[in-house]
Parts: sequence; structure tokens; C-alpha cells
Amino acid sequence: MFKKYKNQDLDMAFWWKKNPKTSSDYVKLISNQLAKIAASSSSSTVLSTSSSQPNSTNAIAASNSSMNPSSSPNSTSATSDSNKKLQEECSKYLIGLKHFILADTDPHPSPEAIDELYTAMFRSDLFYDLILHIPDLEFEARKEVMIIFAICLNYSKDNKFVTVDYFIQQPKTINLMLKICESSLQQKRSASHDVFLVIGNMIIECIKYEQLCRIILKDPQLWNFFEFAKLANFEISTQSLQILNAVFTTHSKLVSKEFFNNSNNIINFIKRINKLMTHGNYVTKRQSTKLLASLIIQRNFNQLMNTYINAPESLKIIMNLMTDKSKNLQLEAFNCFKILIANPRKSKPILDILIKNREKLLKYFETFGLDNQDPVFLNEREFVIDRIENLPRIISANIDPSSSSTMANNPNINLMSSSPSSHNTTGILSPMNTANITNTTASLTTQTATPSSHKLANLSSHSRGGAAISNTSVANIINNNNSNVSENINSINHTSHTNHNHSSHNHGHTSQDSHLS
Repeated sequence: MFKKYKNQDLDMAFWWKKNPKTSSDYVKLISNQLAKIAASSSSSTVLSTSSSQPNSTNAIAASNSSMNPSSSPNSTSATSDSNKKLQEECSKYLIGLKHFILADTDPHPSPEAIDELYTAMFRSDLFYDLILHIPDLEFEARKEVMIIFAICLNYSKDNKFVTVDYFIQQPKTINLMLKICESSLQQKRSASHDVFLVIGNMIIECIKYEQLCRIILKDPQLWNFFEFAKLANFEISTQSLQILNAVFTTHSKLVSKEFFNNSNNIINFIKRINKLMTHGNYVTKRQSTKLLASLIIQRNFNQLMNTYINAPESLKIIMNLMTDKSKNLQLEAFNCFKILIANPRKSKPILDILIKNREKLLKYFETFGLDNQDPVFLNEREFVIDRIENLPRIISANIDPSSSSTMANNPNINLMSSSPSSHNTTGILSPMNTANITNTTASLTTQTATPSSHKLANLSSHSRGGAAISNTSVANIINNNNSNVSENINSINHTSHTNHNHSSHNHGHTSQDSHLS
């Protein structure tokens, strides 16, 4: 019997010489072992079920076992031993198959023999059977299946990935992998998490190939990984996030044209990613926020971006994450917030929330990222601050407009507080409590006039002193309704460098009241 030692490869070389096998032999042997393991596992399940029956039934079973030795408790142990031997045999053949595929045998297999092996595997649906019965295999055997799977995916002939082409014609194998991930978590086996991780790695390997990624994107079972990412088990959660990140970022054009072109998919994605960003642990929140930011910044995902940045709930979630105690999570949330704030055509609900939280946001950005010396980040931070300062102030009708600056100077107002100002304003609510952030209905008064709600998007103010971006340059970015939001962000660095001297000259000037542009 094949034994597992540290010099396992040497044992296999000896076994290969003693028992040479053809390529088709391996496929037949593995298929037969899988069938035997499945039958053995089924009988074990029946025995374990009968042993858990009521006492009266057990008494009858005990009396029957006295007449039939094969049904005695010893038969359960015998079945377990038999199943273990079958697993060891299957592991041996899987290792031999791996060496054959790698041409690591003596003698080396010919190219014709390798082609014959792949043909035999495809004809017998070996990959489907291996994945179907992978929970019944040994731990090391599962790893061998994962390695064989990755090697076969990468095998090419005549500039074609033959295994990839096979899975395109037989997508049931890819669909089965997604199903096994879910079923493995529903089982109470000790190895259920290991099965999930092995299959998860195989899914990530499939995602590398665009045609297989398309199959995964079209499978509704993909949505389950958003739920798996929220599980308490760290390995399962991390693996699920890796799968989501891979499937949505590896082939951006495919995802944008064939997944996010569907409005239902966009709504479902936003709903689920928002749940991860609000209800997950630290790692889940950070990775999901990072994934979202990486998508909405790309021009390919304009449909997703436009839907997300015009949803008030999205802004509330991002503002909450910006106040998280983790600086890393704050930074990931900022990468989403800068896209929201750079939108040249904000919806009225978005503008209402931003205007209502204007002073607290300015107070927050006074200390945000001060220890970050990255010039790109600093330019983006200055751009965001400038955009916030361009928002109009909220002033009550019974307060002199000239005293509006008192709100900004009130030390009791800060981003962490949800108390309204002592002035009789509508109150600037904290984004820490999403439920408390409501759309403002207060009148917006400026130094010159009270604009109507449909003119909110046209409100602007003079550039503040010391800004890295001049008023003229910002206006060119903001007022260009045909510009892309990502282009606005990318243009910050160029504009900042050009206007550095101009910023220094204006240092010390105070911000002025809003006016109609």
C-alpha cells in the first residue's frame, strides 16, 4: 500500500516503475475509486442514521444484529476502515495523475499520451466527479485535485486552452463548484471549511480566464458570496472577499458590459456591498469599501458609479465610515467620498445632506490625513475641502446673514456631535448616526439671494485662501457637465501643480459667503 512519507515523490517514482499505467488507466482507476467511495459513504450514512433511531428501534436492530453479524456495531468500524482504504487508493492515483500531467515520470510521457489523457478526462467527466466527491476525499487528496485542476486549466494546444474550452461547452462543472461552496457550509463535517477553501481557490483560478468568468457572473449563486463574507469564520470570510474582488476586477470590460449593464444587478450589488460595509467586521468593511472604490473610479463602470453616487443612503454610509476609529478604513471611505463630492451633477438629496453637514465636514478635514505626505492624497484632500467650502451655508430666516460665519466658529459643532447648533438653524447632523441624517428643508440664504432648490447645483463660492486649486480651475472642473467624475479626480494633480504659486500668494485670505454663479 502506498504510504505517506516526506519523500513521497520518491515513493511515487518507485511505484510508477513497478506499476506503469497508461493515461486512460488513470482516469478509469480514479473514476472507479470515486464511485466506490460514494457508495461507501452512502452506507456509512445509513448506519449512522439507524444508530440514532429511538430505543425501541435500536432494540430491534440489536436483536437482528445477533442473527446477522454484518449488521453488528463492528460493521460500522469495518465500513470506516474500508472507506479509509478507498480514500488512500484514490489519493495514490491522484498523485500519479499529477506526475503524469507534469511529465514527471520515468519514462516521460509523450505529447500524444498527454493529449490522450485530456481526452479521457473530458470523455468521462472526471473533473465533475472529482468536485462532486471532493468532500469525501482526504485532506491531501483535495489539495492534489486543486493542483491538477490549475495545471489542466493552463494546458494549451494549438494556442487554445483545451480545458477552458471544455468547461465552456460543459458549464455544469463551474456551476457545481459554486454549489459545493454553499453546501459545504451547511454540513457539520469537520472538513467542511477545508472543502470551501479548496473549491474557492479553484474558482479563483477559473476567474483568470474571461470565458469562465462569464459563466460565474451569470450564475445567481455568485450572490451567496456576499453572505459568506459576513460569516464569523475568518478564513471563509476572507476567501469570499477574494472571490468577489477577483470576479469584479479581473475582467473589467466583461463585468461592465455583461453584468453592470443590467439595472437589477447594479441595485443588487449596491444593496449587498453596502451591507458588507456596515455590518461586517473590520476586514470585511475595509475590503468591501476598497472594492467599491476601485470600481466606481473606473470609466468602464459609469452606470454603477452614477447609480451609487446619487443614492443618499450611499453617502450616509461613506460618511459614517469616515469617522471609524481605523485610519485605514477612513482612507478607503475617503476614496469613495471624493468621487461623490466630485460629481458635477449631484442630485438634490445628496446636496441636501452635504449642505446640512458642511461645517462638520470642514471641521473633520482640518485634522484628516495630516500625517499622510502622499502628494496625490494631499491634492485630492485639498480638492475635496474646496468643494465642501463651495457649498452654501444654512442660515435661519431670523438670523442676520452676516452672522452666518458664527456657525463655523462655534466650538461645540464637530463631526462627532449630533446636537444642532445653538443658533436657531435647522441643525447640522452628524453622519455618525445614519438614522439622524435627513434631507434638509430649510431655506438656503446667501449674501445675495435665496436660491430655489433646482438651482442648488449651480451654487459656488470664491476659492478659499491657500487652496491648492484656484477658483478658476475648480470652476472649470465642476461646471463641465460632460466631464467624467474620474477625470475630475485625475485632473486634480495637474491643476494643483500649475496653481501652486497662485495659492501661496493668496495665503491668509478668509473664505467668503456663497453667491449665485
